[in-house]
Amino acid sequence: MRHLLLTMLLVLSAPTAEAAERWEMLPPTPAPIAADRTGKVDANGISIHYAVYGAGSPVILLHGGLANADYWGHQIEALKAHHTVIVMDSRGHGRTTRDARPYGYDLMADDVVALMDALKIPKAGIVGWSDGGILGLDLAIRHKDRVGKIFAFGANTVPSGVKDDVEKNPTFAAFIARARQEYEKYSATPKEYDARPPQGDHVRGPRRRRRPRRGDQARAYRVYRRDDPGRRTIDPAQREPLRLPAGPRIVQLRGAALLIPSR
Repeated sequence: MRHLLLTMLLVLSAPTAEAAERWEMLPPTPAPIAADRTGKVDANGISIHYAVYGAGSPVILLHGGLANADYWGHQIEALKAHHTVIVMDSRGHGRTTRDARPYGYDLMADDVVALMDALKIPKAGIVGWSDGGILGLDLAIRHKDRVGKIFAFGANTVPSGVKDDVEKNPTFAAFIARARQEYEKYSATPKEYDARPPQGDHVRGPRRRRRPRRGDQARAYRVYRRDDPGRRTIDPAQREPLRLPAGPRIVQLRGAALLIPSR
């Protein structure tokens, strides 16, 4: 009997071929961390929520689409001993409001600069994932004098970097559902999670107000054509080539983009 129980325990505890890999599971959102300073800045037509931790050279953490600054909890703990860590909720996310203008990476990057101006931060390192990573790339292109090193992961530099069926992934679907709950908890407009101003020609079908999807944003706003020998950025909505300022160079690291502007 004792041998049988031991065998059963070994079988039950052994990993199965169907068990989800760690990267396939959605971890819980980290609990909010007590900040050294927190507040709201009225800038660029919106109210921007921010929090500051630690002391040292400034680093700004930019979250991904649909998320909020709480998601940086573990990174804040790791960085605040050596850096002044600034987190913010992006436009229309978490505790930050939005206005009637369409979402766009240029506009959202300008929000970051507006917060830096308000906090009197002349230059900062940037860490971002997904939309936050794209904002980091945008900042390096358009505000290269305001950023140092940038680590962008999960960012796409061309629209083809976004899978069309990403929302069918069960992990991502669970994230979207959780993001809705967090938005309703934090936002000054908790019933407007699905709302969004009309975006223009890139929106197909009847126009309706809804929250942006990653694919929409990637198609709608400026992206860097890394394979373009002319070093241009392309705005698909306007279909006009835009010259990329000299300076930034991009290194690809196992799918994550590390962008280091020249000094």
